[in-house]
Amino acid sequence: MIKELVLMVALGDSITTGFNTKDAGDNRDYSWSTGSEIESHAFFLKDYYDVEILNVARAGSRTVDLERQIKLIPLDRAPEYITLMSGNNNLCSFDGTNYNEILSGIVGDLIGALNLIEETFPNAKVMVSSLANFESLYENMSGHRRCFLSWSFACNALTNDNRTELFALGRDANNLLRNLTSGYDQVRFDEEFFRSDFKKDLIAVDCFHPNVDGQEVISLKTFQTLGDFYDID
Repeated sequence: MIKELVLMVALGDSITTGFNTKDAGDNRDYSWSTGSEIESHAFFLKDYYDVEILNVARAGSRTVDLERQIKLIPLDRAPEYITLMSGNNNLCSFDGTNYNEILSGIVGDLIGALNLIEETFPNAKVMVSSLANFESLYENMSGHRRCFLSWSFACNALTNDNRTELFALGRDANNLLRNLTSGYDQVRFDEEFFRSDFKKDLIAVDCFHPNVDGQEVISLKTFQTLGDFYDID
């Protein structure tokens, strides 16, 4: 049986590049979205389709970078499936004074990105993932003193005294993502990443990014949205 060729694209930040997941730096083979070494979304699709992968996520990216990433997709090879997880670094820029600025930036950037996908690749199915649950991460990892040093580089907002506001900001951002994605026919919002409680055994040595098992958990938790798109289980 000849399998249909499907181009799958991953947009986002360091979580989608597999940053520090196994080795230092990017480990795209272990990405929850496109990884070939774990049970990723691409792994599941390969049971049904001949899957071509393009992971244009970049470590450190914010939502403002999404349009730039989308423009890296070749116009002559329209993607059928796109995963998008972006906004975590926006949250990490919280300094106690820019709450509304961050929310409006995430919303405006996501609308711009989704509109660009809709205009350029109208048949693409897009899964927008929720953002990380920083409150859960802090509760599970703050007992380790070394984590505060790691967070000062990876997400300085976790080291500040206004963490309660940061956690509320994360909840508000995810609620806004859920609401804005509902206006697109080809877009589905998946909130399982935010709902997941990432314990120490799922976090990389940098106390911030998912390790190999954590990446696979993200894939498995968000698989239902992929399955709904393609009627697979």
